[in-house]
Amino acid sequence: MLLANRLEMAPLLADTFTETIEDSIETIIELLPTIILVVIILVAGIVVARRLSPPVERLANQLNIATRLDKTPLENVVSENQTAASLVVFVVQLYVLLFAILISAEVANATVASDWAEFLVLYVPELIGGGLIIIIGLLIGDATAKRMRTATVIQDSNYGEWIVTGAKTAVYRRYKATAPGLKPTALY
Repeated sequence: MLLANRLEMAPLLADTFTETIEDSIETIIELLPTIILVVIILVAGIVVARRLSPPVERLANQLNIATRLDKTPLENVVSENQTAASLVVFVVQLYVLLFAILISAEVANATVASDWAEFLVLYVPELIGGGLIIIIGLLIGDATAKRMRTATVIQDSNYGEWIVTGAKTAVYRRYKATAPGLKPTALY
């Protein structure tokens, strides 16, 4: 009789398996609206990123970014198969997708992913701003060097090229030091 009581009280493996499957299905059904909303937000982010590509590329081409990078240290940043405008488009698309991921993570209540995405969304504009300041510094440094090379004082001097290089380096360093997140004292 003792054995019969033990068998009646012990849950069968089939019962445990059935309960586990039922719990899993219930959880999936509860999460289904959230999953659908996350997918819709991500698809919307992809669509917006693709729709922004043509106007951003037109704007980058109108600003002649590629010609402004010629004969500067940045001319080798883009490859032969890629234009400077396509690089700008890529950065904009990446930022839009990152923003969609942030919203999706917030909706899904994924705190770790949400924290990382929020950090990146906040940090990317600073990174882009710092990069733009450095690019502007390089462009101004090259323009300064071109102007200095045409000056008669520089052309008549034995140290003309050294002076031009020194001025160009000073301008580069000054703009690099004003980029967000960089400490000016670390560069001097």
